[in-house]
Amino acid sequence: MNYYGHALITGKHASGLKIFGSMAPDFVPMTGGHIVRNCPNVALGNGIDLHLLTDSLFDKNPLYTEITKKYFAIHQQFVPRGVSRAAARVGTDLLMDGFVLEYDEAIEAYQKAMITAQSTTVKIGQVATNPEEFEKAILLRDPYDIPYFYQDPIAVATILHSRIERLPSDRLKFDISLVPKIADVFINQQRDIGRIANRLIFETMYSLS
Repeated sequence: MNYYGHALITGKHASGLKIFGSMAPDFVPMTGGHIVRNCPNVALGNGIDLHLLTDSLFDKNPLYTEITKKYFAIHQQFVPRGVSRAAARVGTDLLMDGFVLEYDEAIEAYQKAMITAQSTTVKIGQVATNPEEFEKAILLRDPYDIPYFYQDPIAVATILHSRIERLPSDRLKFDISLVPKIADVFINQQRDIGRIANRLIFETMYSLS
């Protein structure tokens, strides 16, 4: 599950800092840092804990594991093992976000969190091992720029390639010429995710209640 899903599950009625904390473990690696588990701010710390618990439930749900197992095997037919794993898991999470963004509550919770993070006197960098870089990156994000392109398999395949290209290791990198093939698989992957998305979200929420 990606950060929009975590915003939806945390809920728009939670505090902005708690929602932001629930998204932080997905944001921090994007800036090259690691999440701080024992965050001194209670609301941020509670959000981080909720994120980790949510991921443990979501990732073990048979609906999710069956999708990722199925598409790992399909992607592996034409890309290396590490790339096929990323296409199966990261691709599924991004495509899942495309369905999450159909919920107004997810967008409202995300925007509440980002506006809070950008205006609070609380040091949001305390969630990361690279606080200054993390804070700068968050301040540059536009809370109203919603990535509806996650609903486009071609865009998601391009994003996957871009994210892997930024990794320091060459082990996962793949030629951009393979993006159309991955996108073709993502079309079917998206269709399968669409059949289970709502149930997967609500089963996760129920398990947390």
